[in-house]
Amino acid sequence: ATSLGNAAFGPARSFYLKQPADPMTLTVTVDGVPFPPNAAWRYVARTRAIRFDRDAIPDVGAQIEVRYQPACQP
Repeated sequence: ATSLGNAAFGPARSFYLKQPADPMTLTVTVDGVPFPPNAAWRYVARTRAIRFDRDAIPDVGAQIEVRYQPACQP
């Protein structure tokens, strides 16, 4: 699990993962509440980022947790 914070200058929209993720294993919670994929966020494999939709950006100070299994590398 990786806990991510918000940027110092306002709410961040994208959060970058340390490793490529297997998209089928991704779960995102904000302040302990599950956020559904595709309705509130999407995974951008090219940049290894969780990107929240404009109307679903977590508030500054929100606790964001992303859980995933690393993707298998060829």
